[in-house]
Amino acid sequence: MRQLSLSDLYHAARALQRVPHDERHGFCEELFWRAHVADKYVKRLQKLHPQWGDGSLRAAAMPYSCGPLQPQNVRDTWSCMAVILEALRDQSKVGEHSCAPERVFSSRNCAKDIASRLE
Repeated sequence: MRQLSLSDLYHAARALQRVPHDERHGFCEELFWRAHVADKYVKRLQKLHPQWGDGSLRAAAMPYSCGPLQPQNVRDTWSCMAVILEALRDQSKVGEHSCAPERVFSSRNCAKDIASRLE
């Protein structure tokens, strides 16, 4: 996953607001995984991932954060930001987020495997 910016956090929080509270941690991990895979895809193939973009968290969250703005609940927004920051903290303890074996892709070849499946 590329380096984070405030835009990444904003779009990820907006995406998380559309998910039920008990599913937010899992969805956040899914967004991180998609950003990681897209980043590997871009680095390996020198083109944007067709679904998850440029490897940023913002690009991975965009399909879920777009649409009409919902009335903002400040507490819910901060709660979503906390979920993202907690997931980032947990990720930094483990090291760089890698493609999990249950995802069928090895971390070394995840971009290449995805590219071949899309062709």
